[in-house]
Formats: sequence, structure tokens, C-alpha cells
Amino acid sequence: MAGLLRSPHSSPSKKDLEDVGLSCEVCMEAYSLPPSLKIPKALHCLHTFCLECCSKLLQPAANGSAEHEIECPSCRKTTRLQEGLESLMNNFALLRVLDMISLNNAVEPLDGEESSVCEECTAAASAAHYCAECGEFLCTDCAGIHRRMRATAEHQVMGLAQLKAEGGLSALRGRRVMCRNHPREELKLWCETCKELVCRDCTIIDHARPEHTYGFAMEAGEQHRAALRSRVEGLKGRMAWARRAVSELQKAQQHALRRDTRAMEGLRARFKEIFEAVRAREAEVLEEAEAHVTTTRDAIAAQEQLLQLFLRSGEQCCSFIDKATESASTLELLGASTHMLARLAEVEQEQSCLQTAPPTDEALSFADDLAPLLSAIKACASRQRSTACTAIVPRALGHSASASSLTSDDADPDLPPPLGGVQYGLSLQELLQQGWQVQYHQPYSHPTSLADLDPGRGEWLLVGARKRGHDELILAAAARREDVLRRTKGGSDVHESNGTFWYCWEGKAFGFAGSLKVTLSAADTEHSFPESRLSWHINGGGGWRAGRETHLGEDVGSDSFEKIVFFRT
Repeated sequence: MAGLLRSPHSSPSKKDLEDVGLSCEVCMEAYSLPPSLKIPKALHCLHTFCLECCSKLLQPAANGSAEHEIECPSCRKTTRLQEGLESLMNNFALLRVLDMISLNNAVEPLDGEESSVCEECTAAASAAHYCAECGEFLCTDCAGIHRRMRATAEHQVMGLAQLKAEGGLSALRGRRVMCRNHPREELKLWCETCKELVCRDCTIIDHARPEHTYGFAMEAGEQHRAALRSRVEGLKGRMAWARRAVSELQKAQQHALRRDTRAMEGLRARFKEIFEAVRAREAEVLEEAEAHVTTTRDAIAAQEQLLQLFLRSGEQCCSFIDKATESASTLELLGASTHMLARLAEVEQEQSCLQTAPPTDEALSFADDLAPLLSAIKACASRQRSTACTAIVPRALGHSASASSLTSDDADPDLPPPLGGVQYGLSLQELLQQGWQVQYHQPYSHPTSLADLDPGRGEWLLVGARKRGHDELILAAAARREDVLRRTKGGSDVHESNGTFWYCWEGKAFGFAGSLKVTLSAADTEHSFPESRLSWHINGGGGWRAGRETHLGEDVGSDSFEKIVFFRT
């Protein structure tokens, strides 16, 4: 065929589909309209692949049952199938785009291409109409015959231009869908009990009242459309919160990287200082040791020299006198004896002045116990708990402190933004360590005012509740101060900040919720997601809500819950 499309069962051109990204992510081939194997099918996780690829991904169920399952190539979630691949949901949005491309090509062929031709006659006349039941393009003559024939008189036959203007083949197919159990009956009813479309005959045979409840399909469809849109809006709100949480985590990661980089630089500088001090002390000690060795050596050498001199004098004196007493005559000996006695006296006097013991030796020594020194080195850096992560923080050599001894004054001044969303089980001690300061702390019976909530300083406020005497908060949320105190109008008026929905209805109620929906009178009485709601009266009275606990503070004598507001830079 010369035209781009001869029938809705044909595929749009590959270029058309590549331009809008209508191709299967597994086989990378273009999707096409039914009954082709390339029809787009959505798994339970709502990721879409062509029917042919789904058939290749089909595996027996892991639990050994007769069911089959498909593991999604994108998210690895499992889709269980009880009725085969045909039970997979079509991707209606993609089919609608395929329809529109098909009609565009049939009504307005590309340059150099011929129009689609009639599939009923042999005249090769240009197609001008389309029959939804037969799934065929028809020329004007065949369309007229089609409408007159008894077997096809009730078929939906529409001009191509009109069909394109009214939404394409998907819209036409959606107008009339015949029951597979009763082929002549149209599916116009919705069985609420069985959650399926039924025809009039079905309500008499298989879906009869009172066991089954049903209504018109159009009305049920609009209700389901509204419900789905509402749920999607709620999910979009949670996705927005998740995106902000990811953004905050990325900021916290960047903060942690900057902080830890500074800490590492500080550690290197501190240990460089320690090494330089050790080397300087080494030089001093070695210089002192060398001076000590030199002094001791010189003293011993001088003492040895004196003793050697005495020995030489004594040996010379003894040798001379021994020879004189043996060889000199009596007269000669008497004449020289006075002189020799004087010399002996001199040598003996020299000996009396000599020190025979070595000089006092002050030996060099090292401290036997190095534990204090090693402890001081270890204390120059320690790990402190941080909101974003654990970091190494330099400290002065010889000083350390445990995390349990910290107060709010010891907190890191460069803290990341607090995590978004409603938080549960936060520790008061850890909040103080992270730099939070208490602005307001009263039992739930206390009449809270707007002045109690505003410290007049600080970038962030954290609002929470706890049971009296407990360290952990039941729930809490933090946001910028101007957002927490921004005035709202009551009813369901809230605004989002840092992943939480806040309201401050002057003279009425103040609080937050984890979801967009609130029901405000004098406080938030909404029942959905109760664990994520905190609500206080600000109308001159105490109370009222902390998560699932409501009517708090109404009995002053039994008030066991407390309201807390922190602020931080």
C-alpha cells in the first residue's frame, strides 16, 4: 500500500513514532494498534512494554502455583497474571496517540504519498469513512451501502475528518463496547459488586439484584475518574514532598562534604602542629643529650689526665730514689736525702688532691608510661553526632568531651536545614545538641497564643508534642519561621513548607498535617492519616491534638501531654 496507514491495525511510520517516543523500551521497536503484537501493555507497576516483549518476559510464578508472572525490567516489581497476557491493561494514552497519528496519516497523507483506500471494494477509491465494528476504512459509496445493509445498519460509521475532530479511534471505540457473553448487547452498566462492565442481559443472569449492585457505566466512570484524579493529586503532593526531601538530603550531603572537608583540613593542620612540636622537642632533647655527653666525657678525661700525671711523677720519683739508695755512698745519700724527701712529700701531696671515683653521672631517661601522651593525641579529634552524618571535629590537644555532656551552646554553628515532613520519635536531648532552643513548653491545658509561638528570631521553627516526662516527641515538624506563622483563612486552607502542610488561623487554630486535607473548626478534626496531625487552640483555651490523641488538655488535672516549640538559626 502506498499510504502510511491502510487500516487501524497498521502501524504509524517509524519516524512518526520516534518523534513522540512511542517505542518499547525493551525491543526499541515502535508500538502499533491492535491486534498487533506491538500493542502497548501496562504492567501492575504501570510501566509499559509491547505485548511481544511481555510474552518473552512471562515466567512461571515463584510460589509454584499455576499463575505466571512478569518482572518489570524498569523497577523489578512483579505482575502476577491469572488469565494470561490479554488480562494486561492497555496503555490508553499511548493508543490514543497512535490513533491520532493513524488518522492524521489517513486524512492528510504526507507529500508524495497516496491516501488510504477503501478496504471493501475493488475500485481503490480513497477512504473517507471508518467503521468501528468492522475496523475498516470505507469509501463514500461503500459507507452508504454499509449503513443500508441489515447486518451492518447499526454499525458506527463516521467520516475521517469528524472522527479526527472528536478524538480519534479510541473515542469511537469507547462509545460502543459489546458484551463478550451477549454479543448483541452493549456494555452500558457497571457492577459495583464485581467491579466490571456488564450489559442488560448480564444483570438478569449473572449479576442480578439484590446480590449485585450496579449503575450506569457513564456515571460510574465519571465517579472513578474524579476519584482517580483526587488520588493522583494526593500522590503528586507526596511526590513534591519527596522531591523536596531529596533536595534537602542533597543539601545536607553538600553541607556534610563542606564540613568534613574543613574538618579534615583542621585535622591535618592539628597533626602537623603536633608533628612540628614533637620534632622541635626532639631537637631540644637531642641537643641537651649531646651537651650532657660532652660534659661528662670532658670531666672524666680531665680526671684521668691528672691521675696519669700523678702516676708518671710517682714512677719517676720512685725509680730515682730506688737507684740512689742502691748505688750512692752514705755521705752522698745523706747529702741528697733532704731533697729527695721534699720531692716525696710533693708527690704524696699531689695524690691527696686527686679524686679516684668518676664524676657524678646524670643518666638520660624516658618516661616509662606513654599512656597520657597517647591519650592526649587521641583527644585532639573525636566524633560528634550531627543531623546530616557523623563528622570528625578537631579539638584542642589534651581536651575532650563526650556527646552526652553537650548543651545547645556546644552545637555546630554550621548546621544543615532540618529534614522535611512529619518526624516521629525525635529526642529532646539530641535536638538541643543540634542547636535547637526552647521557645515554648507548656502542658496541653495551657492557653496558647500567637505570641507564645514567635521567638522573634531564628530562621527555623520546630513544633512538636510529647508525653510528660518522656525524652522523645510523639510527632514534630520543622519549617522556616515565616512559613510556620503565615496566616491562613480556616476551613481547609493550608500551605506547604518543608514537606509539611501548615495552618495558622488567627484566633482559632494552629498546627500542621502530613497531608493536604485538613478539617478546621476550632482545631483539625480530619480523620485521614491521624498520626501525622498536630493541632492547638489559639482562641484563649488549651488543647487539642497530638497525632491520634485528641481532646487533650480538657481536664487540667489529668494533663499528661505537653506542647513544645523550638527555634534555630
